[in-house]
Amino acid sequence: MSVSSETLRAWAAAGWQTLPEAPRALGTLTGPDGKPLLTLAFDTHRDIITSIGYQPGEGCDEALRACAAALCSLAKGKAVMAADLLGPAEISAALEAETEMDDPLFYSAVLAVLCLKNALSSYAETRAAGYAAFKREQEQA
Repeated sequence: MSVSSETLRAWAAAGWQTLPEAPRALGTLTGPDGKPLLTLAFDTHRDIITSIGYQPGEGCDEALRACAAALCSLAKGKAVMAADLLGPAEISAALEAETEMDDPLFYSAVLAVLCLKNALSSYAETRAAGYAAFKREQEQA
């Protein structure tokens, strides 16, 4: 494995396993059993991610928790559009991988990114609904 088990354990235990109280975006990955595998949520102020966290499901292993924590660390403080550019390579760098990630860890990084993409999609829908409501108010005024 290109990342030590101690590093994975440290990232998996990092304090990102708390979802924001009133998230503006929520993304979930469902496992093969149909149950949530990973849920990621964030809140924003002026399209900057101000708080972010994840909640692991039953089947969420240490590698996926570590990748999700690293991704949360990378996304916090970034513009939503910049967070959309995060990928497995950035997670690998955050985990301080000495070489390329092995397949299982790379797969976990991809899953974490997919969960973020689901949350970003949720955020876009929320923003679109807010804009539509604003437009209706303007037309009625």
